[in-house]
Amino acid sequence: MDLEREVIRDIISEVSTPGGIGITMARNAVRTLLVKTCAAACSTAWAGSKPAIDLAKTVVEEKVSN
Repeated sequence: MDLEREVIRDIISEVSTPGGIGITMARNAVRTLLVKTCAAACSTAWAGSKPAIDLAKTVVEEKVSN
């Protein structure tokens, strides 16, 4: 799924302001918040998977060297 085209665009399209005043600024603020949230979630997921990746790497290296 393309985060930009399928998720962020839908969320941004729902942002409105009274009379459209400051709409660009409001949408940019929402976009920034979404990107930071997604980046933090992805970073945490990768950090959490590191021990499993390291273990798999060790197992593969042992099998290859034998």
